Amino acid sequence: MRSLVFAFLIVFATPTTLFADEAAYQQQVHRHLFGNSSAFPQPLQDRSLDIDLTVTLDRNGKLLSVDVDRSSGSSEDNDNVVTGLRRIQPFPPVPGDVQVPYKIKLPLTFAPTRNVAFINLKGSKAASPSEKEIAFRGEILKRLYSYDHRPVLPDNIEKPADARPTVVFSIDRDGKLLDAAVTKSFGLKMVDDNALNWLKKAGPFPSIPPELKAPMKLTAEIVFGPPTFSDDARIKKLINGVCRGC
Repeated sequence: MRSLVFAFLIVFATPTTLFADEAAYQQQVHRHLFGNSSAFPQPLQDRSLDIDLTVTLDRNGKLLSVDVDRSSGSSEDNDNVVTGLRRIQPFPPVPGDVQVPYKIKLPLTFAPTRNVAFINLKGSKAASPSEKEIAFRGEILKRLYSYDHRPVLPDNIEKPADARPTVVFSIDRDGKLLDAAVTKSFGLKMVDDNALNWLKKAGPFPSIPPELKAPMKLTAEIVFGPPTFSDDARIKKLINGVCRGC
């Protein structure tokens, strides 16, 4: 059984200044994709694939177009991914001060449900982090997602989406890991240790830009893949029910 995960932070299709509202909207789209990933066509549940897309949305979050920037290698799989995106629309409405039509690049990966599906990475306590900090977090996430030995849950865990251990770590100016600790336990020592060891081995991380303070403290909430919906009735309930617009 497989589910959709994300390669790294969603980025814009064209260069632009990243305002707080836009950064928040990126996270809304990210959560919407993650929360509705099980609505993608069943053939994708048995695949391991990567695909890069550019998605265009209108003000209300309606999908206007999907362009395949990098193919998965299979036209059938490409079509199934596009079908999944159409199933889960509308996406969250685009903020009023952001220009539409709105283009977002989506690098997507399909992977086992019991691997890490989403990492919620937090930096400074500032309400509106700077463009530089947001971009740097994206580089950290890219490194974490690209490291092969991501945490995996034991087979006897019935609700993998409930597994959310949280790790706090610090890096120096050169990206060297200074310390790391589990601050919110999953409840099983082996899962906590797995998450902590993965973080330690994923370094060294990108160097902190001169514009940002060092050392930097970061918090990573590690979320595992949700159960996969395996029948049309459940998919229809997901699309038309409580997850719409979440």
